[in-house]
Amino acid sequence: MSRLRAVISLLLLLFAFTGATPLVNLDARATPTEVPTSSRRGVAYWDPTLVKYFDKPGSHVTWTYNWVSWTQPTNTWHEYVPILWSVDASHTYRWGDDVAAAAKHDLDSPTHLMGWTWHACSDGASCMTVSNAVAAWLTWVEPQRNLKAKMYLGTPMVVGDAKGLSSLEGFLKACASCTIDFVVVQWQGAATDVKGFKDYIDQVRRIANKRPIWVRDFYAVGKEEEVRLFLDQVMPFMDASDDIHRYSFKVAVPGEGLIDNNGDGLSRIGKYFAFQDTRWK
Repeated sequence: MSRLRAVISLLLLLFAFTGATPLVNLDARATPTEVPTSSRRGVAYWDPTLVKYFDKPGSHVTWTYNWVSWTQPTNTWHEYVPILWSVDASHTYRWGDDVAAAAKHDLDSPTHLMGWTWHACSDGASCMTVSNAVAAWLTWVEPQRNLKAKMYLGTPMVVGDAKGLSSLEGFLKACASCTIDFVVVQWQGAATDVKGFKDYIDQVRRIANKRPIWVRDFYAVGKEEEVRLFLDQVMPFMDASDDIHRYSFKVAVPGEGLIDNNGDGLSRIGKYFAFQDTRWK
């Protein structure tokens, strides 16, 4: 009995330090399940009023994020995924409360978290060594797993180049005992380089070692028709891949991809991304 009390006391101290107070009794942690192919698409935004354009009958968009851990109301039903943009105090001071609020929003449904954007060393993002990344993970992200059984933790998002993949591989090896439920990556390239995109995913698969993959902020550079043809090939590819659970295109802002120039509706590319049907005209 004394040993049990000691263990309970240690757990209480841990939760007090991290702010990860359990919301439910955790008999066992649930494992991530594959997301249906029609529900994998997500939208990044800065202006929450634009999200409503993706909340229409027939839209396949199911989740959103804005690179931080809190949002103004979008007035839509989508799952909001908090991100720890950086480990600077300007972001960590509210991280625990924001994550707890997201978890409490629906105790029976999964809550997902994503780590920082790694090696994007501008605008306050995180540029750190592997050892520092592991330390940050153990301090700020790992404890959140205790909030509820369906609490799923995604790696820091690495940029889509050799340096990013090397950092991801080093992180997963150094953090082998960490709770890492899915791997988050990014890709940007020419709209004509479908092969390059698929080759990159194959490299990620090798590193992820059967973990689910989220392809975040992927973006193809090219003319409108080239981008449409790119999406016409890579979205069915990702939807048919058992290990790619979610993906999102470039941030939704007026005149840049998903939103029209006036900011009052979806662009042709935005409609194609959200609906992927005969709305492309």
